[in-house]
Amino acid sequence: MPRIILHIGMPKTGTTALQRALTKLRPDLVRAGALYPEPVYDNHDILSVATRDFEFLSRQYQQIYNGDPIAAKSDFDRWWSRTLEEITTTKPDLVLFSGEALFSDMGAKELRDLLGQISSEIVVVAYIRRPSSFFLSHLQQHIKASRFAGPYEPMLYRTMLEHFAESFDCEVSAYDRSSLIQGDTITDFFSRFVPQFGLQKAYTAQRSNESLSAEAMALIQDFKRATEPGQNRIYTPETHYLLAAIRSVDAFYPPSRPVLKPGLADLIDHSDPDLLWLRQRYGVTFSGLDYDKVGTMDASSITCPETSIEDICEVDADARAKLTFRVIHNLAKRANLAAQR
Repeated sequence: MPRIILHIGMPKTGTTALQRALTKLRPDLVRAGALYPEPVYDNHDILSVATRDFEFLSRQYQQIYNGDPIAAKSDFDRWWSRTLEEITTTKPDLVLFSGEALFSDMGAKELRDLLGQISSEIVVVAYIRRPSSFFLSHLQQHIKASRFAGPYEPMLYRTMLEHFAESFDCEVSAYDRSSLIQGDTITDFFSRFVPQFGLQKAYTAQRSNESLSAEAMALIQDFKRATEPGQNRIYTPETHYLLAAIRSVDAFYPPSRPVLKPGLADLIDHSDPDLLWLRQRYGVTFSGLDYDKVGTMDASSITCPETSIEDICEVDADARAKLTFRVIHNLAKRANLAAQR
């Protein structure tokens, strides 16, 4: 009977890079006695289809199946049959699943029952990101589909992890370069949970960082406010092309990392009492925090529907203007090339 490692994220902790590495290295993993079952979009978020009601699935899955839970369940059943067959064929010592959509307060017991068809030896692995860092990273993703910046919501680390701890043994670590092996999620994960696999192979499978600058975030928000005022939480084709133009510009003019306005990171970090629980329960700490101040602040009012990126992040007006014109130039060149075909 194989062991199971169930990696659940959390979101914004290098999960996508890890999943793409695992997908790329599937044949090598099998030779090392480990199986990363056939993924869907590089991951196993599809497990959530069998462990919670359709209305509580991720936005991605609700869009894919256009509100049809029967189609979603049918696809899951076919995938699960293939997964069990793959395990029977490869006979691994270790089975690795990864899905950040599983980081939730729903479905752990159902997940335990499902994975129990494979093994009773299951360990849940979670990486936890600092609240202010998660907020900024989430904002970069959120702004691609929304003209609104907020509202700010705490991550509820304790609620999520206690839910899983009722059904699984859990390994919880800080997503912090100072505590990760070689400062990297992929190397840390392989070193700790797949030690029989070569680190160099895993490390070279990493992807480059795709973070947006504060100037790019402000540009996207203004674009959506001006051209898509009636749409929210929708990633449109127009936004896709705008992002592609921004990426093209970034290739020649590397962007700066976004930074929160002075005092905001401190406010967000020290407003979350769950950090005290994480330190006590799992020994997870973040450098630079004054733990005597944790839980004494209130960050609930830092965003509202009308909040602009400029209210949250340091935006360089000159850099933003240059980015805007470079993006316009990039789009104009593409239009000209298309017209000549």
